[in-house]
Amino acid sequence: MIISVMPWADLIGESAANAIFGWSAFLNGVALGGWWFGELAMWFFLATIIVGILGGLHEKVIVESFVSGAADIVSVVLIIAVARGASVLMTQTGLDIYLLTAAANALNGLSATIFAPLAYLVYIGLSFLIPSTSGCATVTMPIMGPLTASLGYNPAVMVMIFAAASGVVNLFTPTSGVVMGGLSIAKVEYSTWLKWAGKLILILAVVSCVILTVAMTIL
Repeated sequence: MIISVMPWADLIGESAANAIFGWSAFLNGVALGGWWFGELAMWFFLATIIVGILGGLHEKVIVESFVSGAADIVSVVLIIAVARGASVLMTQTGLDIYLLTAAANALNGLSATIFAPLAYLVYIGLSFLIPSTSGCATVTMPIMGPLTASLGYNPAVMVMIFAAASGVVNLFTPTSGVVMGGLSIAKVEYSTWLKWAGKLILILAVVSCVILTVAMTIL
């Protein structure tokens, strides 16, 4: 599995990587070194069937065991799928760009002490609507970066605001496979997690916002 996700083309060159691992593309259309979640999911599913056959299990037993093992995580998959569906809708309709542009226009001309906290809140909302950290950065930074520079503030602080807001959101968002999967395996309800961690997350968010506001003011 580790071999499949290592960037062999970057490590040993594309020609050498194709010569060594090109044969593996027949498995799912992607050679070893270019795999990610989709390919790994296929590999684990295939491995489940192979292990069951080698173990001498009847096909009915294999299916029942697979369904039983997946039962705890199926609800999580459905929650993530529905939550991310909203994100896909926003991306495909351009609503995310519209909201971002409106937010950027509202932030224009504000002092650093107001600009930084509001930018932090904007990024919390956008990080929730756009679960992918890299995707959110790709969509927002071409707008927020130049806006920050045009106001005479340090764009590097805006990057820190984005990273901090995204990190806070990833502690509780239902679109996070880590959060929802961990809660499901630990048999902890999402509402219970929010009640316990909510205050701590809020404190973390406030402290981060204060530090970033100071940074935006003095840097």
